[in-house]
Amino acid sequence: MRRPNAREKKIAVELAKYALFSYLLTGAALLVVSFLFYRMNWGEKGLTIAVTVIYALVTFVAGLLCGKSMESKKYLWGLCMGVLYYVVLVVLSLIFGEQNAGNMGRFLVVFLLCAGSGMLGGMCG
Repeated sequence: MRRPNAREKKIAVELAKYALFSYLLTGAALLVVSFLFYRMNWGEKGLTIAVTVIYALVTFVAGLLCGKSMESKKYLWGLCMGVLYYVVLVVLSLIFGEQNAGNMGRFLVVFLLCAGSGMLGGMCG
């Protein structure tokens, strides 16, 4: 088995760093949104919209930061960040009991949103 070179190590570290950052940012944003919903009694539909907006903004920022740190194909690295974010999100949802597999349309929309936002952030980076 071949050992990773310095560039591959740098890429792995950058992806891990920005993925961790994106989940910390998501956690902070969800805390703020949950407090606002508690205080203002907004409906469930508003909560769904707020969470979707958080996904889009966080993956955009993660793609932007990752794109800035890479030398070439920034859009591709932003896309990778969006897909990585989505994959971890789905795995955690399945582990913690969110077994809403009947709503595949929602999964597809969130995937496209995360991937597209990350790619757009990478393009801007």
